[in-house]
Amino acid sequence: SCAYAASENGHLEALKILIEVGGEELLMAADSNGVSCLAVAARQGSTTMVRFLLERGGPDLFALHGESEISCLHFAAAGGNEDAGMAIAEMLVTAGGVECLEQADSRLGWTPLHNAVDAGHSLLAGKMSEWLGQSGDVEHVRRSVEALHEAAFGMFRGVPQMAPVHAQERVVEFFGFGTVRSRKGCQARKCYYEVTILRVDESPQIGFALAGFARFSGNSYNGVGDGDQSWGVDGARQLLWPRGYGGRYEV
Repeated sequence: SCAYAASENGHLEALKILIEVGGEELLMAADSNGVSCLAVAARQGSTTMVRFLLERGGPDLFALHGESEISCLHFAAAGGNEDAGMAIAEMLVTAGGVECLEQADSRLGWTPLHNAVDAGHSLLAGKMSEWLGQSGDVEHVRRSVEALHEAAFGMFRGVPQMAPVHAQERVVEFFGFGTVRSRKGCQARKCYYEVTILRVDESPQIGFALAGFARFSGNSYNGVGDGDQSWGVDGARQLLWPRGYGGRYEV
């Protein structure tokens, strides 16, 4: 929706105009994965937008999330800016109480503390642990997060709940942007692997990456093909992505 897009991109004045025209019910819009206006603003680290949304949306907007149980506090903890994440987390905990820190999602069983540790936000993780008291064991959470990333096949860039890996079935479910990788590197001059598409996404990019394609903790929109250390192909849009430059191909 327009309200969702304004919240995601930090266009506060545009959002105010939309509310004047369409009413505050616009704030209850969510994307196909149940990510609300408040959650996406928290993910982007927009403190001004989050403050406005909490004031206008109230408890109903704060409690809005999809079947995955991924809260706005999960997204705040996974954001790219720790200072903004800290400020937003304080606002959200004030609005929803310390108990919202204990809410685990249904995909990985992670709390917001897991996302803070995953994103490398040590100060935010420490603050969350302080709020939680005895139940906020950062080292235990850290071991759980490290185990996920040390798996033979798993998340490499992005918020882990957006691309949970079902290892036994060898299936990855994408609910948003995320990059997964295999630890089996290419040792020969020519290599290939096979991927079966079970459900078509709007912009899948599949390819290869060099050793310099580094892991990124937390929210990220840079996947395979988006930089000079990787190459990707997007069959949905018929685009090749060599080193960040998309070029159309014919089939």
